[in-house]
Amino acid sequence: MNDDVVDLNTEVVKKVAKRSNSNTNRFVTTQWQVHAQLPCPYCGQWLAATNFSRHAKRHLTTTQDIFTNEKFREKIKEMIQAKKEELN
Repeated sequence: MNDDVVDLNTEVVKKVAKRSNSNTNRFVTTQWQVHAQLPCPYCGQWLAATNFSRHAKRHLTTTQDIFTNEKFREKIKEMIQAKKEELN
């Protein structure tokens, strides 16, 4: 028989939640959203804001590049205005 007794560790180990890095500046699109949708000035479609980043990749660009680019500013503004009028 084995005379060595194994001590069981019964202490509960609590998981420490990681905190997100607060220094990161994430690009947010809330100012351009209408009913959780965003306008795409490339193709003139309205897409779900949650999937817009994926759609932007189809145009070989990023969401931030689309909404901060001067050449799209007027088109985006027109699309938002038309969408709001359509909903009223």
